Amino acid sequence: MYIIINIQFRMCFFSRFGTEKNKNELEKSYIDPFSSKIEDLISSVDEEANILYKEKEEMKQNFQNIAMQLKNVKKSIKKTEDYIGKNMNGEIIENSYKTLENIKKDIDNL
Repeated sequence: MYIIINIQFRMCFFSRFGTEKNKNELEKSYIDPFSSKIEDLISSVDEEANILYKEKEEMKQNFQNIAMQLKNVKKSIKKTEDYIGKNMNGEIIENSYKTLENIKKDIDNL
């Protein structure tokens, strides 16, 4: 009963001296004391979701860049193999070939 009387008094006070917005906020805070906490929580969750989305997009971009770099490395290895093969008339130096194979294995294992 005290709350209802208090609400009515404050509503009456704000209707004479305050704005309609203040009246609605006051009425809301007395009728539903958890609504502002819930709204703050929702706002916080939305903000966190936006941060996580941005981080996800940044990680996605980083992985795409890494994939593109690996693709370029594989192309370079293929060109190197072709170059060595042509210049040596099909006879590839054993050490160069082993080194190239090790690099390819390392890239494939990534």
